[in-house]
Order: sequence, then C-alpha cells, then structure tokens
Amino acid sequence: MPRKIRPQYGIDPVQEVSAFSFTDEQRERLFNVLRSVKSNRDDIIAELIKCAGNYIWLRSQNQQKTSRAQQNVVLKELGRLARDELWAKVGDGMKG
Repeated sequence: MPRKIRPQYGIDPVQEVSAFSFTDEQRERLFNVLRSVKSNRDDIIAELIKCAGNYIWLRSQNQQKTSRAQQNVVLKELGRLARDELWAKVGDGMKG
C-alpha cells in the first residue's frame, strides 16, 4: 500500500503557480532592445514566461518555508526531548 504524503510544516507541496504573460507593449519594448537577436520571437517569449513562472514559484516557496532559526529551535527541542527520554530509560534501568 502506498504511503501517504503529508505536507511538511503545514505547507502543501503541490501548489498552483500563478499564470504569467507579457503585454503587447512589453513585447514591443523587449524586442526593440533585442533588435540584433535573430531567434524566433515566440521561442524567446516562451522561455521568458517559463523563467518568470519558475521565479514566482521559487519566491513563493521561499516565503512559505520555515527560517533556519525556526528549524534550529525545533531541532534543539527534539534533541532535548531525546536526551530526556534516554536519561529516563537509563535511570529506570539503574533502579531495577
């Protein structure tokens, strides 16, 4: 049976990426700057839209994940709990 995947830190791992497109004015400005480029305009626009989509997704991921400091606090607490549990077991073993 496949195991269930649960969101880590309450963040859904499958998120919708915002749609992105260039306006006609932005396209004209872009190709005025890139006059010397001989590539197909549609290919350039498709790559730029792909880059923009990746940027939006990565920015969203970065804003939603826990900070390093928050992760360290949780790890420190887990370590403390593990030590307490270990010492409780060692203490019980010494009694018997």
